[in-house]
Amino acid sequence: MFHAVNMFKNVPLPTDIAVYYPQKTQQDGWAQVIADFKAAADLLPSTYDNVTGLDAGQKGRATKGAALGYLGKA
Repeated sequence: MFHAVNMFKNVPLPTDIAVYYPQKTQQDGWAQVIADFKAAADLLPSTYDNVTGLDAGQKGRATKGAALGYLGKA
């Protein structure tokens, strides 16, 4: 969504299941991007070094820092 709004400005926001998604304004697009990155930053771990189970020690996965970095760009 970040790249879509950045490149095309006004884009459809598929937040509900529908057959047709009307185009929203650039302001609506950025509001959704910001909300998504804030939610991601709250849910993602800072690193995967202390994570147990299948996700333990995985490099290259999304982290809280990555979400906050993109939030800063938005």
